[in-house]
Parts: sequence; C-alpha cells; structure tokens
Amino acid sequence: MTRGLRDRVLMWGGWLALWLVLSLVVCLTMPGGRSDDAEILQHVQFLAPGYRLRNPPLFEWISWSVMTLTGPSMAVVLCLRVGCVALMMALLYKLGRVLSLSTWGALAAALSVGLVPNLYYYALFDLTHTVLAGVFYVALPLAVLWARAQPSVVRMAVLGLMGGLGLLTKHVFVIYVAAALLSCAVVPSFRRLLQPRHLLVAVVVAVLVVSPYALWVIQQGADAFHLQQQESLHVDGHGSPSRLMVVVRLLSVVAAVVLPWMVWRFLFIGRALWQVAPGPARDQEAVRWLTWTLGVTLLLMLLIWMAQGAQRLEPHHVYFLALAPVAWAASFVQVDTPKVKRLAWATLVWTAVVVPLVFAVNAHKTASRCRECGPYVDYPELARHIGEAGLTQGTLYYASHTRLLSVPALVPYLPGVQMVRVDVPASESPVASRQGACGVIWQPGKDRWQQSPPDSLPVALRDALAAGQPVAVQWTARLATTNRDAQTVSLIVLPKGCP
Repeated sequence: MTRGLRDRVLMWGGWLALWLVLSLVVCLTMPGGRSDDAEILQHVQFLAPGYRLRNPPLFEWISWSVMTLTGPSMAVVLCLRVGCVALMMALLYKLGRVLSLSTWGALAAALSVGLVPNLYYYALFDLTHTVLAGVFYVALPLAVLWARAQPSVVRMAVLGLMGGLGLLTKHVFVIYVAAALLSCAVVPSFRRLLQPRHLLVAVVVAVLVVSPYALWVIQQGADAFHLQQQESLHVDGHGSPSRLMVVVRLLSVVAAVVLPWMVWRFLFIGRALWQVAPGPARDQEAVRWLTWTLGVTLLLMLLIWMAQGAQRLEPHHVYFLALAPVAWAASFVQVDTPKVKRLAWATLVWTAVVVPLVFAVNAHKTASRCRECGPYVDYPELARHIGEAGLTQGTLYYASHTRLLSVPALVPYLPGVQMVRVDVPASESPVASRQGACGVIWQPGKDRWQQSPPDSLPVALRDALAAGQPVAVQWTARLATTNRDAQTVSLIVLPKGCP
C-alpha cells in the first residue's frame, strides 16, 4: 500500500468509523437534542439567508439541504454536528501529514482534540456552529498551503471558498482570517498569496459566498447586530472588566484547551515533547505560518475583547486551538518511535472508546435525575398527545427553554404544524399557518412566561391563557431513555385557529 493510499484510508476510514460511533452514542442517549440542536430544527422549518444575528446560517443551510432528502429529524442534526467533529480530526490528520509528521505522529496530534473536554466532550453535548467552524479552521490552512505551492486561479478560488464558508460558521472566524492574512505577510514564502492578482480571486469568491448573509445582516440594521454581539459577549456598557481580568480570562481559557493534551503527551513521550527529533526535512515556513496564525488570532481576540469591554470568553471561542497539537508536533516530533506509537494508540482508545462511554453513562444519569429533561423526553408520545388534543394542522406557539422542553423536536412527528417561538426575533420562526388550529404549550411550575405572555403570541391565545386551567389539556410527559416520568405539560388548542 502506497503512502498516499494509506493516508486516505486512515483519514476517511477513521472519519467514517468515528462518525458512526459518535452518532450512535449521541442519538441513542440524547434523542431530543440540546439547546443548539433544537435551535437548528426550529430554523430549518424554512430556508432563509439568515435566522439570528448571533450566528451565521451555514449549519442551518446544510441541515435544510440534507432534510429535503431525509425529512426533518433531530437525528440528522445530531449526526451532522458529531460528523463535523470527526471530520475536523480527519482534516487535522491530513494537515499533520502535509507538515511532514509521521503517520503515528499525525494520528496522535489529530486525535488530541479528544483529550480536551471543552473541545470534544462538550461538543458532543451541545455545539453546532462551533464544530462546523472547527472544520474550516483546518480546511483554511490546508487551502493556504495548497495555494502557496502554485497560486493558480483554481487554487486561489478554493482558498476564497474555504474562507467564505468559514465566515458563514461563526462571526469570530473573521479574526482567524485576518490573522492568516497578517501571518502571510510575516512569512516570506507566503507573501506571494498577497499579490493583488492572486488575492483578488480569493476575495471575490469569498465575497460572493457570504453576500446573501451579509445583505440580510444589513437589512436587520447595524444597531441590532451590534446589540446582539454585546449580549453574546456580556457587554453591558458599565462595569466592564479590567484589562488585566480579560488577559487572565484568556490565559485561563487557553490553559484549559492546551494543558490536557500537553500533559497527556508528556506522560507518553517525556522530554521528546519539546525536543526536535532527527527525521525527514520539514517545511519550517509552513509550521511557522501556522504558529503565527494561531498566535495572532489570540492577540487580535484579546485586543477586541478589551476594546469592547467583553465579560464573556469561553473555551469554544478559541476552538481554532484544536490545531495547536498539530502545530506543536510538527515543530518537534518528526519520526515514529515506540513511544509515539503508544501515544497514538492511547489517544485513539481515549477518543473513540472512553469518552463516548463516559458520555453515554453521564447522559443516562442526567436523564434519570431529569433536572433538564428536554434532551431525553419521548417526543413521539408527546406529539401523539398533541394530535389527540386536536392540533395536527396549524401552528404551535412556545417559549420554553429547550433544555427543559425541546418543542422543535416535535417537528418530525407533527409535519402539518408550524413551531413558532414567541420570545425570540420573528426571523427565527416560520410564518404562522393561516389554516388549521393554533395552540400554545408550556410547563406548569417550570415556565413563567405564560403568566405575562409576549405580544408576539396571538391575542386569542393570550386570552385563553388568562382564562386559566379550565381550558387547558394537561398530562405528564415520559422520558425516552429511562423508565420514568418527565415534567408536566399543559396545552391549549383553539380548533378554529388564531385570527
């Protein structure tokens, strides 16, 4: 077997195997999904250039495209996001090989993502746009390295495509793109990519890719976009943290992402962690460019967070540091040794076996406690109750927190019903159906919004809520993953619809 064929088998075969393992575990133990999953299923009831100003819409577009073939399904959302995690690791392996890492060295570095709870374990629970961004955090450097070898029109167009698609995953990706461009100016062999005749091709393609979403954002207004970003970063206009606190928070987040794999590697390879081993010639400028890109991204992020007075900085904001193990290994470890092989095998077992098992056990325990029942509710049964109450065609309104009750998870089982959330901007929900019944669902004792419903809820349903319990149907939901009751659910249905 040639090196190229072996790499392709390891890359794509490993990706498929890990994808299947993670998909089975997540779909079986958390069939209702969590917050991000419910948000996606809520959005993909219709296709739009944008849904909410907090995140770009690429994950929704992909999900909508797949569901036009499969039909709406929470399993599709779950499989797509864990597929992104597995694909990111496959591309990390490819990047390691491009940077002259050995087979075992590249495998160990790529799978190191599995050692970081905030990048892997938490992503199995509740990340969508971020894990898709992770794919393009790796795809962009691969495209840059490919274009550097021969900056043809086709290669620069692919580079622009990767950059444009990345910008449609998370807004923070723009910082990563800026850092990549600045790093090209620093490393001599990459400066050719900045020549206007080359760069223009990439820029035009990227602009074409992001233009539908960019135009939608412009229509929403600059003030609305700025306000949403402030809310996401907890910028309240007063009481902003000191610059020192922002630096400390960034360092703590970086440590949470970097230390797990650093300690793990040290346990297996010792001082080889920071010693250059003899081996084949490496592309030092490529490693240098990648290292500069990661470092400059962190610096730009720090400056922006300071300027905005942001109080929130989480590990998923630095998801691009999933590339750090590859950059580190490419800088020091160059050849296969027994220690590196043991490191790769141990990392594989941890990532593909131990973490999924721990995830499954913890998901079962969480369901048994039912403090946040939403991911584990038996939604087919819940949909049956709603249908029996008279709502099989029309609109169902809600505002429950999706970790408590994931109403969008009902979409596959009530195909004639539009799910409309009343406590978010109208752009996140489909237009209410003019035909059929209308209803409102909530959880007594857990929800409070129905006591003072928002104006976006139709007047007829607000009046019905004010009338109290006599007009409501109430029952106890069940859990799908363990034999116990979940929360009590109340439903009001108006058979003639809402004017």
